[in-house]
Amino acid sequence: MATSLEDKDCYEILQVSRDSTLQEVKTSYRKLALLYHPDRNPNKEGYDEIFSAISSAYNILSNEDKRKWHEKDYTRDQYSVFTEEIREMQTNLRAVKFDVWVNFINRIRSDEQTAGTKVQWPSLGDSTWLWTHTKPLYQRWLRFSTAKSFEWEVIYNDEEETDPATKRLMKKENLRCIKYCTQQYDAAVRELIATMCELDPRRQNVQKVSDPERYESLQAASRQQSERDRRKYQASLQEQSIASWTVVDQELNWSEDEDIVEDDDVSIDDTEAADNTNCFICSKQFRSLQQLKNHENSKKHKQNSRKARKQQEKEAKLASKSSEASLGTSNSPQEAGSPYNQSSKSAEDLEKSFTFIDMSDEDFFTVPEISDEEAF
Repeated sequence: MATSLEDKDCYEILQVSRDSTLQEVKTSYRKLALLYHPDRNPNKEGYDEIFSAISSAYNILSNEDKRKWHEKDYTRDQYSVFTEEIREMQTNLRAVKFDVWVNFINRIRSDEQTAGTKVQWPSLGDSTWLWTHTKPLYQRWLRFSTAKSFEWEVIYNDEEETDPATKRLMKKENLRCIKYCTQQYDAAVRELIATMCELDPRRQNVQKVSDPERYESLQAASRQQSERDRRKYQASLQEQSIASWTVVDQELNWSEDEDIVEDDDVSIDDTEAADNTNCFICSKQFRSLQQLKNHENSKKHKQNSRKARKQQEKEAKLASKSSEASLGTSNSPQEAGSPYNQSSKSAEDLEKSFTFIDMSDEDFFTVPEISDEEAF
């Protein structure tokens, strides 16, 4: 191992990669500790310093938080574009060529791939692209969100703090710094893209399209839209047809064994049996009592039964009202012109309604004599 340990980081000292696991770090540490331990090398110069560096490197890489703090500078060095450079590029955008724009955006794309993004951010293409093909690229970039962690922007190393309250405050402040830097970076990229979209020289390429070509493209789009509308309309008609037949099948939910026959097919000899298998409500005739029973349990028969019952109740009410009206007029013993209707006439009216005959007392009390023969 080289003696100049100041220029080496912990990974180089322990001879492990940056994506090594904790178990790999432990294995390498044990191997190097046995090799460079001072007790095993009492007469070798510089082994004390080497063993101390190995122990310090293992102490850092075996702790997750300390490992992140150690890697923060290395993580930053992986990237080539930062917020300050993006702002500067936006300011000088008019003075640089279009190829410089494309190369700068490609650097941002490369940084995002290094950060492990799953989004495939598109390139800006070249100067020969039509604006109709370029505009969607800008629209996508205007929704940019970085995958960079910005962990190198933390202020405090909270692992060195022993007080729990102070340690929590340090972590909170570090998270606030990371969030702020991420938002600033996203905003800078979006503003740069918006300015590029306004100044893009390919905006003029849309004028190179001739009128016949534009008319043909519009006609093709119109035909495609008409075809989509036609298919959609046919699909809706088919769905309505299926739905209507489903309703009919539900209303005519007869039993599979139900066999309806016409009245003309019934013979005169089977009249008595046919009366027992007739449904007078639905005006149907069946071959057996079982078929009639299945029919009576059907939805259609129950609907007709309810209608017939309501009709009977309606007719009964009408008949009742008619009888009450006739009893209240013509069947009353006290008619309007009768002299016996004493409840509605005064004494003078009653006296006028009777006819008096003048008779003497002798005529009134004279009883004609009747012979024995006439009496018997």
